[in-house]
Amino acid sequence: MYTLPYQIIRNKLSANVSEIKDLDWYLQQYQANDKNAGLYDLPGVYVEFAPIDTQQMAGFVQMGTAAIRIHLVTDSIESKGEKRIKRVTAKDHAVIMDEIYKTLNGKRGLLHEADGFEDVVNTEQDFMVMNSMTRNQIIPPHQLRKNMVSIQRFECVIYDYSNNKVFQKIEPDLELNEE
Repeated sequence: MYTLPYQIIRNKLSANVSEIKDLDWYLQQYQANDKNAGLYDLPGVYVEFAPIDTQQMAGFVQMGTAAIRIHLVTDSIESKGEKRIKRVTAKDHAVIMDEIYKTLNGKRGLLHEADGFEDVVNTEQDFMVMNSMTRNQIIPPHQLRKNMVSIQRFECVIYDYSNNKVFQKIEPDLELNEE
C-alpha cells in the first residue's frame, strides 16, 4: 500500500525541488548517533508514512487515509555562533520547505506517475493512487545536532489495487536491488 504513493511523492519532489541531494524512506537517518553521521547527503528529504486504517471497497480495492510526514534535513546555517538565516538563497532551509509544499499540496497521484507504469497514462487503467494531498501540520525548522530539521505533515486518501486482478495484469516486473 505504501510503495506506489512513495514512488509518486519521490518522483514529484525529484522533478520539482532541484536542491534535494538525498531522497528516501524515513529510517531515522538524522536521529542516529554521531557514528552514523555522513551516511546521507544534504539537503535530504525523508518520507514517513503513519499506520493506515484501511477499508475494503468493491473489487478487491482497499483505501485509507494516510498521514505522510516529509522530513527536510539541511546543514545548519551558522554565522559566528548565531544559528539563523542571514540571507535567503536557493539552498536555505525555508526556501526548500516552501518548494516541497508547492510541489505536494493539492496534488494527487495517478498510477502512471509511479515507476514502471508510464504506459498507462491517459488510459482507463491509470488509477488514482492517492487523492489530493493537504498539508495540515508544520514542525518549523529547528536545530538537531549539526543539522536543521523541519517536518511537514500531509494527509490524503491512498488506494491499494494490488489485490485487484486488473491491476495485477498491468503491474510491471519489479527487480529487487540486492546491494
